[in-house]
Amino acid sequence: MKYILGLLVVAALIYGGVMYSKKPAEIKTASPAPMITDAAGVKVFTVSGANFRFDPSTITVQQGDKVRIVFKSLDMQHDFDITELGVDSPVTVAGETSEFEFTADQAGEFEYFCSVGQHRANGMVGTLIVE
Repeated sequence: MKYILGLLVVAALIYGGVMYSKKPAEIKTASPAPMITDAAGVKVFTVSGANFRFDPSTITVQQGDKVRIVFKSLDMQHDFDITELGVDSPVTVAGETSEFEFTADQAGEFEYFCSVGQHRANGMVGTLIVE
């Protein structure tokens, strides 16, 4: 009986040591979407789609901005839609890039999403913030 109790104590100490030594999970914070402004004043954002996620997942623009999305589908076919603003990109196959423009004429927060299959339901969404 003492032998079993001793093994349990040793196992508990080992488990506790392993759990204590693990680093806490890193907290990822959203970084601003990289943006350039072309010669015509269009705000250009490169967005990639893969693993049921958009990168970046948040884009911020000013009301009235003309916006160009350079959309790269990395792993399978995806698209980029914002229903409220009438944005409906073409379906882009894996390894390809599509570009499209729209004017951010309404202030607010708008969900962008992939409308292919169940991608939206699987979490392939992001937020466009128009200030």
